[in-house]
Amino acid sequence: MKKVESIWAELSAKSQEVELSEEQVELGAVEDAIKKMQKEAADLSQDILSASAWGRDVIAAYETADKLYEDAKSAYDEYAKTYNKFGQEIKSANDLAAREKSNDIFGKLNQLMDINEELGRYGAKVNEVPQSRINEIREAFDKANKANYPDLRR
Repeated sequence: MKKVESIWAELSAKSQEVELSEEQVELGAVEDAIKKMQKEAADLSQDILSASAWGRDVIAAYETADKLYEDAKSAYDEYAKTYNKFGQEIKSANDLAAREKSNDIFGKLNQLMDINEELGRYGAKVNEVPQSRINEIREAFDKANKANYPDLRR
């Protein structure tokens, strides 16, 4: 019986060694799994930080693009307003030129000058158009003739 007890004690000791060894293997596997998870967590944290920086860059780019869009829109609106005003001014100038052409202002000025000359022979005068005003009218029509606005030409 002693022999059985001694064998049993020996087997029991070996069994404990095996159990301890299995526990150490399991603990090693758990430690490896923990280390692997810690690395994955660190990698994910780095990815999140990178994505956060990227996100800030994207937001800044969108804000810049939005500001540029608003500036361009304002510039276009100002252009359109000026263009429309320009069109109105050209139309007014064309209408005025057409009206003055129909009045044949130069023909009338020439007639007035001829009449004044004729009356001057007899010592009579009519109200004269000052030469400075005649020069202004001629200058305006000369500018119209030189401009790239065919409707204003004589």
